[in-house]
Amino acid sequence: MTLLPAAPPITLVLDRADDHALGVAARMSANPERGLLTVDPTPHTSSSSYFARDILHAMGRSGVLLPGSEKLEAGPAWRSITAWIRVSGPHRITVLRAHLLTAERLDRLADLREQTACHLVLIAATPQARDVRQLTVRLKEAGLAGDLQQITDTTEAIDLFGPPSQRRWGPPPRDHIRHLPPLPTSGVTRFRADLRRHLDLADHHHADSQYRAGFLAAGTWLNRPTHTPGADTAIPPRPWDEPAQLRLFLARLTVTSPSRRHTLARLRGAQAGFLRHGLLLDLPKGLAHLGGPGITTIPFTPRIAHQIRTQVLNPVRAAALTALLVTGTSTAYLDHVLIAGVSPDGSHLVVNPDARTTVGEPPGPDTLYAVPPRARPFLLAAVDYRRRESRTDDTSMLFTKCFGHRLNALTLDGGMPIPALVHPHPGKDWHEHARCHRLTEPLPRPVR
Repeated sequence: MTLLPAAPPITLVLDRADDHALGVAARMSANPERGLLTVDPTPHTSSSSYFARDILHAMGRSGVLLPGSEKLEAGPAWRSITAWIRVSGPHRITVLRAHLLTAERLDRLADLREQTACHLVLIAATPQARDVRQLTVRLKEAGLAGDLQQITDTTEAIDLFGPPSQRRWGPPPRDHIRHLPPLPTSGVTRFRADLRRHLDLADHHHADSQYRAGFLAAGTWLNRPTHTPGADTAIPPRPWDEPAQLRLFLARLTVTSPSRRHTLARLRGAQAGFLRHGLLLDLPKGLAHLGGPGITTIPFTPRIAHQIRTQVLNPVRAAALTALLVTGTSTAYLDHVLIAGVSPDGSHLVVNPDARTTVGEPPGPDTLYAVPPRARPFLLAAVDYRRRESRTDDTSMLFTKCFGHRLNALTLDGGMPIPALVHPHPGKDWHEHARCHRLTEPLPRPVR
């Protein structure tokens, strides 16, 4: 997450005539995907937790309206709002009927503005001068009066909101996946030739494109620079000599794979790419019976992201659901993810169960899982949320209170099948068994 700029001045719109057009313009300009929120506070309540739910609803979190949705208390709810805004970027938050805001709600808005640098727009109906004075006192007590811009002209206020937003209602279109027929079970030296012999033209073209993607990805990874020339004296480590980096490469290659057959084609192509560089990529047999990236994962499509974003309110629970989908590992593994286990840019997740279970022995190598770009905001929001809790640091568990007896509620909130739970697998994930060796002898020529 980048450093936040200074918050823009607060805009106070004094609606002396209680003009209906002003509220309509504020509502029509709302666009949660672009960070333009219009909050309509629930009437007949002054609770800050209800106000937080109103903001979450304005952010597109429609799960707050479901009868069985999670009831967040004030503290967790406002931490959730802060985390979501800090990750997604600048926001303009317009609050209707701001003259009814209590001191507690104004204090919450002041904290939110300080932590997120959002642009606050308060629309207050103030038909009399004493109403303006009372509102000014409350704003001053909340620390919001020092940086304030007032607008009294309705036309100027409507120009502030701009034209109505072009919004598309509903979730993204359904995912379309091109299925592959059963692929040959031959090794890397014969796999591509067998594809040509056993598949028709259309299926062969699709499967071969997956094979070539793995081949090119392997060449790019093996040729990447590992050090700055002239900056060190020792021979730099080669990428294939680092187990954690090899696992991360394999996870990145397969995390977007739509099926196990696509994964097999990509891995065979990667093996061919390694052979071209004189390296043998040794993969476990029976990938279909193991789990991990590309086996018990599903592509993190816009529709999946929309489902999690709208239905799961708490960032930690949303991140736990995301981790299950993009790692394909068991909840016993994810229980050991630390707050520091999420990379600063959210591109990968570090899991090391030995770090907590092995006493008196050094922990084993880390297992790295790739996180697709569309899934990274969920993990980064969870990190931000957990760091704002009391008695937590980077060595605290990230997914606390998400699994165990709470797992059923988590899956119900997500509303989608999770392959790692539908098809559980014992033991380590497949990419933890992968090894890379340098060939000491030239490969024999294939028999034609």
